[in-house]
Parts: sequence; structure tokens; C-alpha cells
Amino acid sequence: GTDCLRFYKGNTLALAGEIKGDTGTPEFEAILREEWDLKGTPIPLPNFSNTAACLYVFERKAASRSKGGEILKCGRCGNRNLDEIRRCRRTRSLIVCSEECLKKCEDIYLAEQYSRHIRADSFSKIPKNSFKDKKRFSKLKNN
Repeated sequence: GTDCLRFYKGNTLALAGEIKGDTGTPEFEAILREEWDLKGTPIPLPNFSNTAACLYVFERKAASRSKGGEILKCGRCGNRNLDEIRRCRRTRSLIVCSEECLKKCEDIYLAEQYSRHIRADSFSKIPKNSFKDKKRFSKLKNN
């Protein structure tokens, strides 16, 4: 995938997969961050319960634009700091930066677990300190 991305000459790129998931390498994602801008909101694709593939559309950055930036962000507040955001290990679709943001999107999170047939401890509330539980939420490394 990395070689294809390097040699691709077009200005629009469609990617079906998981960012910071199982479908790309850290090198591939580094090229995306440096040379491409995400356009619009990713479109969720039908998945198994342990994946969260989406359709992403990227546009090549103009030479004068700054490099860097991040594709992933907190689903509640928009925080893009990879040292702070974490992805749910159960749904792989929920990304939040704090216990507070997790609590604010509790209904959506529980519905996502239910729709993916993932056993939730309780469908009425999220257990306290879930955000800090490494079995539930994993940090995203900036590779």
C-alpha cells in the first residue's frame, strides 16, 4: 500500500479501512497525515463486531499547505492530540479523549455496542473509570 500511495498521481484518494487499526501500516498513515487532507466525515461501512472500517475520502495537500495534522479526533469535542485520545477496544469506532467526553456520548456508545452484538456490562450506564481501563480503551500511538 505504501508504494502505491507514493506513486499515485491523482488528487483524490478513497480509502476503505481502519485508521490506526488493522488495515494500514504506520508508514502508510504517516504519508496520509503529511500529504493528504481528510474531506468530510468518514462513512461507516458494514463491519464485523471487532472492526470499524469506514470509507475515507482524502484530497492531496497543496505544496504551500503545512504538513502534519491528524486524521483521528475525539468524537465528542474534536481533540486531535494522540497522547490524549483513546479508541474503544470493543467497538473500535468510538474515539474519545476523556472520561467526561465518554460520559457525554454514553447513549451513542451503548447503542453502538448493542448494534454490534457486543455484550455490555449494563445497557443503562457506562462503568466508572472505563476510559482508563486498558481492556476497554487503548491509546493511539502517533507512529
